[in-house]
Amino acid sequence: MFFKNNIQNIIKEKRHYYAPILNGLLEYETWKYFSEQGFIFFTLPELNQAYAHKKLVFEFNIDNTEFELNNSQAMRMTAISSIYDKVFSINRCFRKETNKEKTHLIEFKMLEMEFSINQEKDIFILIDNYLHYIITWFNFYIQNNHLETIFSPKETKFPIACKKYENIFEDYLKHGKKLNFDRYGFSDFDITNDIKEPLYITYYPHEGNWRAKKKDEKYSFLYNLVLPYGFGELVEFSIRETNYEYYESKFNLLGLTKNYQWYLDAIKNINTIKAGLGLGIERLGSWLMNLDKIDDQLVFPRTPDRR
Repeated sequence: MFFKNNIQNIIKEKRHYYAPILNGLLEYETWKYFSEQGFIFFTLPELNQAYAHKKLVFEFNIDNTEFELNNSQAMRMTAISSIYDKVFSINRCFRKETNKEKTHLIEFKMLEMEFSINQEKDIFILIDNYLHYIITWFNFYIQNNHLETIFSPKETKFPIACKKYENIFEDYLKHGKKLNFDRYGFSDFDITNDIKEPLYITYYPHEGNWRAKKKDEKYSFLYNLVLPYGFGELVEFSIRETNYEYYESKFNLLGLTKNYQWYLDAIKNINTIKAGLGLGIERLGSWLMNLDKIDDQLVFPRTPDRR
């Protein structure tokens, strides 16, 4: 059987040996950290169980078998958080990914969370504290296992700096470059090669995410955490819109009210400010270990050019 990180490489090179181990430990440490912070862990189905029209999901081929798959569990997590408040899941995520850059996979592990906040800054504090914990753990692990010649300790300034999307957009225009932003999201590769530290990008235009609460007539409470040196986006997060009439009108327009009544019912129970995020475990691992390719930490990776 062929697989990318073959047995001989794993046996002969410590980097190939420890990278998959660190990937697994990173998932465990993430689970442990948020469990200790009072978040409740839920395992959700990987395959899409939605009743919606097929155009709203995508088909995916694995081993000559067609599946319809979700690329996110965010709506389900919101529904669960209407009862349990602070919840998270670490699930397999599938995307029909065509980008062949070193930071992309078509199958990966996604941390998804939904939780109540008192004010906007609470989200940034939560992410900063988690990353500080993970970096501290990572540095201790490589030092304790004498792996400093293989992996370098990670150093990051906290709190992580923030910059508004419109200010970044204006800065790039001054240098004759226009950022690529469409209804599918911000192209993080426009800036990831230009920054030297992780950066929060705040207040994207409304088109970025239909579940993000509007900040004003143009921008939303929608954010990204982008990694430096070409590693791309790590976290997409937002303050959620929780207005029942807003979602009801959206679903009515799409003719999907019956299919998503479970979501509407959940929204009725929400009376706090809700936030949510999605974080790619492999993306974080590749940045921590400074891997040339994201799939170097996986034994059986699925990449856009290796299905």
